[in-house]
Amino acid sequence: MKNDPMDLPPGTSSSLVADYLVDLLRSLSALAEAADLAQSKAAIDDALEAVLTESANSDSSTAKMRSAG
Repeated sequence: MKNDPMDLPPGTSSSLVADYLVDLLRSLSALAEAADLAQSKAAIDDALEAVLTESANSDSSTAKMRSAG
């Protein structure tokens, strides 16, 4: 039998392994949540930029109309 790197060292308790896996899954969940938040923030930033650009364009159009009128 060859030495498998996935074999646990002798004496490793299953509860220790379970605790490690729970911590790992919680960390992965937190990373996924952070990625979702980053995507949401990017979408909000894009929407805000679009609104501000539209507002600036509207303000300049209104100013041109007022000066022409």
